[in-house]
Amino acid sequence: MKWDQLLFRMKGKLSITLLAGLVILVITISLAAIHFRFLNKSRYQAVIVKEELFDGRFKFYSDLDNNGDSEFIVAGDKDDTCTFLEFFTQSSASFGKITVMGKLICSNPSDNIIFEDFDNNGQKEVYLITYWKGSVFMDVYEPSTKRYILKHFFIDSLNIPKSESDIKYTINSLSDIDDDNFKELYCTISAGLSLQPRNIYMVDLNDRTVKKSPLSYATPFGFKIYNTGNNGEKEILAGSYSTDNCPEDYPFSDHFSWLFVFDSQLNLHGKPIRFPRKVEYIKTIVINNGKENLILVLNEMRSSSLSRSKLQILNSGLKVIKERILPKALHNYKHDIYPLPDKTQFLLMLSDGKKWILDYNLDYQQELKKLGDLPLILKGNVTIDGSKLYIFNQPNSDNFFFTDESFSRVSRINIPFISLVTSNISLQKRKGQIPLIFMQQGTDTFWIEYKKNKLFYVQLTIFYGALLIVVIMVWASIKLLYVRRIKEVLTEKQLIYFQFQSLKNQLAPHFIYNTLNVIGNLILLKQNNKAYRLLISFSKLQRALIENPESNARALEEEIDFVKQYLTIQEIRFGGRFKTHLKIAPDVDLGTPVPKLILQTYVDNAIKHGLWNTDSGGEITITIKNEDKNRLILRIKDNGIGRAAAAEYKNGTGKGINIMEKYYRIFEEHFGYAINTSIVDLRDKQGKACGTEVIISIEKVKAPGKTKRKRKRLG
Repeated sequence: MKWDQLLFRMKGKLSITLLAGLVILVITISLAAIHFRFLNKSRYQAVIVKEELFDGRFKFYSDLDNNGDSEFIVAGDKDDTCTFLEFFTQSSASFGKITVMGKLICSNPSDNIIFEDFDNNGQKEVYLITYWKGSVFMDVYEPSTKRYILKHFFIDSLNIPKSESDIKYTINSLSDIDDDNFKELYCTISAGLSLQPRNIYMVDLNDRTVKKSPLSYATPFGFKIYNTGNNGEKEILAGSYSTDNCPEDYPFSDHFSWLFVFDSQLNLHGKPIRFPRKVEYIKTIVINNGKENLILVLNEMRSSSLSRSKLQILNSGLKVIKERILPKALHNYKHDIYPLPDKTQFLLMLSDGKKWILDYNLDYQQELKKLGDLPLILKGNVTIDGSKLYIFNQPNSDNFFFTDESFSRVSRINIPFISLVTSNISLQKRKGQIPLIFMQQGTDTFWIEYKKNKLFYVQLTIFYGALLIVVIMVWASIKLLYVRRIKEVLTEKQLIYFQFQSLKNQLAPHFIYNTLNVIGNLILLKQNNKAYRLLISFSKLQRALIENPESNARALEEEIDFVKQYLTIQEIRFGGRFKTHLKIAPDVDLGTPVPKLILQTYVDNAIKHGLWNTDSGGEITITIKNEDKNRLILRIKDNGIGRAAAAEYKNGTGKGINIMEKYYRIFEEHFGYAINTSIVDLRDKQGKACGTEVIISIEKVKAPGKTKRKRKRLG
């Protein structure tokens, strides 16, 4: 040991200068590479410029009069029967207020309120959908001219809902689908357990009429307006997801996922496609191969299905022309797809966190590594200066990513209390200034500015200055790291040394010789089955000793198996003079790391000292159970002659126990488990010695490698 330590120290001193130089060189090259690799990333940044608590009502920004400055709109419930909207200028001066019958029922207010210009007069209207006494109504109001386009306009009635949360209605979009220079409004109403209605609706704002899709029990999902037939006419594309709320024989039962194509009047355009039962939902987008529009379908499988999700390309006749199988969904997240401005490509978000851009042939084109490797949710269609700004959110986290269409200008920011699934997002335009992205979740509101980083070039100076400081610090601290490594290596050597001594002490050569002699005698006595069983146990025991000799610990399950093999050998050697019992509580974590031989050492002691002179009736009981959340208790109990009587025979030196005690102290330092032992002398009612019980406590006390707390003995 001394020569090994001396040699190690000499080598360390000779190489310290070379090591420091190498580390500094690697750090310099690595930091420089990282800096230049992500140069574009630092040119843009998302910054929270303002945050405040709102009074719980919904707030929206929209440039209602198209003058370059956004007005803001406040919406909320009034007496739980009405909904009010109040309109304010950029300077917070109110210029109008309306109250409509019914209330909003939504987790995300942008599903129920949008701002659009249906008649192209340069003035936006507010579109509001509400629930009132079992029916759904729509109000359309133009704040600039203070006129109603529609007032309390009936859309449809509902079955008696199980609860208000059983209703979901969404304003999907406005589009001039019939080319009459007036936009039609499309929305969906989806009842849950109350089943009906589950329809898509078209409201003709010019004719003041409403039409709805045919009777269906499928839940509409992924509404899109596209020219899928490549005939110049627009169609409506919609998927659905299965909820298993209605019988299978109902029209378009929600036991299945469906793909629907409707014409401009919401009549079915061809026969809907029913997907297999194992498909939980489908999501659709339209992509273009340069010649024609194609339908991309994501088949998301149920979590219980052994099948994997897949992408399919359908032609205008809804025939599958290409498909790609996706990796198995992980961590309860789903795969997702999003269209890109270049309609020949789309964004694929895999459940394992990887993000790829694929083309219309379903070939991978680019991996978006700047967005990290964790699953994200995308809900960002804010348009700034004609370019889309994408906003990603990591689920159950306040980590957000802002990026432009090229995905090269990525900025990461933490926005507390915000969830993209239920948050309200709008854009506040400001004349002559960078627009602000407004985000609201309940009473928490934030204004975020996505802009060029003015300190970009200053960062170069800061970077190289910091690099110089790092070089100096590395050079100064390398010796401290070296000393720490010396201690770690020597401690590791000491640990292995103690383990080796314990192995040599506990499994001495005479045990091996005696076992082989017993096997030979059994063979001579033609007790081949018993000899074979003994040989198998002996070989397993030796293999466990040889395997992973550099490891200082193993799982509790492996230690139990080791001591089982050891006891099998000893029971046969001693001719049935004692029996063993093993009791393991069902809640014990068998993967808990324990020192090697922690059970065998004390079991061997029980045999050597307690049961050595027992002719018959000997017993060894091993009990393993949890005392509390962080403490595991091992008990080795024998009914032998007791420690006092055993001491007279001097059968053994006791070195094994002493070595294990030293071993435990080092084990705690390396693995964070404090091991304490106590030995109890058992006595009968007359006070006569009737055995010994060893109690071993294994307690999780800290993370490995931290300062060791003071050990306490049990008892």
